[in-house]
Amino acid sequence: MGKELERRGFLRWVIGSVIAGGAIITSFNFISFLQRRALTTVKVVYFQMEQFVDVSDEYFDLPEPASLRNLWNTIVQRHSSMSSQMIAMMLVLVNNAPVRGLDLALNDGDVVNLIPLVAGG
Repeated sequence: MGKELERRGFLRWVIGSVIAGGAIITSFNFISFLQRRALTTVKVVYFQMEQFVDVSDEYFDLPEPASLRNLWNTIVQRHSSMSSQMIAMMLVLVNNAPVRGLDLALNDGDVVNLIPLVAGG
C-alpha cells in the first residue's frame, strides 16, 4: 500500500509538472506574440514603369509606424533598377490623393500609386 501511494504521488507530480510546464511555455509564446511588432500592409501600383519593375503592383508589409519614406526605401531595396532619387520625378498618390513629401504616415490597407512624370515635345 505504501509503494502504491508513493507511485501515485509521483505520477501526480509528473502530470502536474507537465501541465505547469505547458502553461509556462504557452505564457512565453503569448508574451512573445504581444511583443511582436505590428505590420502595416500597403499595396503599391506602378504606372508605366515596366523598364524598372516587372510587376504592375505588389504588396509590402512594413513595420509600424509605417511611412511613405519607409515604403520607398523598401521599394528601392527590392528593385535594384530603382534609385532613391527617382521619387522626386514621380507623382505619388495615396488612396488616390496626391502627396507631397515622404513623411506621410501609412495605414494598413493603403494603396500607393507611383506615376512617373514624363516630359516630351
